[in-house]
Amino acid sequence: MKKLLLLLLAAAAATSVAAQPDTLTVNKDYYPQKRNVEELVPVTRKNIVMLGNSLTERGFWSEYFQTERVLNRGIGGDCISGMIHRIGPIVEGQPRAIFIMGGANDLVFSKISGEKLLEQYERLLGVIARESPRTKVYIQSLLPLNEAMNEKFFKGKNARIAAFNALLRDMAARRGLTYIDIWSDMQRDGILPEGTYHPLPNAGQIDFEAVKAQHAELLGAAYAHAREHMADEIDAFADSHPWARDYALFRAIKEHFDLVSWMEWPDEDIRLRKPEAVARYSEELKGRVGYSLFEQVLFFR
Repeated sequence: MKKLLLLLLAAAAATSVAAQPDTLTVNKDYYPQKRNVEELVPVTRKNIVMLGNSLTERGFWSEYFQTERVLNRGIGGDCISGMIHRIGPIVEGQPRAIFIMGGANDLVFSKISGEKLLEQYERLLGVIARESPRTKVYIQSLLPLNEAMNEKFFKGKNARIAAFNALLRDMAARRGLTYIDIWSDMQRDGILPEGTYHPLPNAGQIDFEAVKAQHAELLGAAYAHAREHMADEIDAFADSHPWARDYALFRAIKEHFDLVSWMEWPDEDIRLRKPEAVARYSEELKGRVGYSLFEQVLFFR
């Protein structure tokens, strides 16, 4: 507890003297505050670093990958030049790997050309290669936008993003880096219906309950939209993972009984896994079972 209090006091002190890099964030106080809080935890050779803007910042990377030492270095509103300004303390620690997703704010909120933005991106990669040559670098594609959500800023920007992704792909190949093409997967899968996703408001801190609620809502909408065209994939997954159907049924029954321990389920037959009870609940809760299998398919992709 004492160490935590000292870290928080240090963050407050550092914020008051922080310099503002060339960022596109509309909140001029939040950026330096967030940067200084992040940098209170030094990067080491054992770390994997997630570098990016708000899309990276909102990822619970250490929770997703609990067996790895993942540090979140995403800051809402950041652009490539901002990442260049703050890459120093990251490469100083010589991390195992850096995953980069950046450039969306540049393309959406400025008039910079893709070629000029790529030059900035290459400068960022040059710093990493020079200062931390053993660090593995992964280039992530930018993500598609729902242009109807904010026509003032988003209209026509998917074309800019797609063109820049092509530049990133070619650059990664030229440099011998791994390119992770999330854009194509999202475009091809069509899991979420158009207009479903709307970013949560950025209040300067993470509202965990709101994120959890949105996560559940989006997964539900995705399953309702995609379960028919993904039926073969879900069945193939369940066939190749013998535990999957039992796990999905267990989760469905547990939720059916308000998440109490299986030892407290009021139906003794299903507690004892009698075949008749298993068959009955499998039929009654097949929608919920299918949803759980859908979640596992997405997780293991």
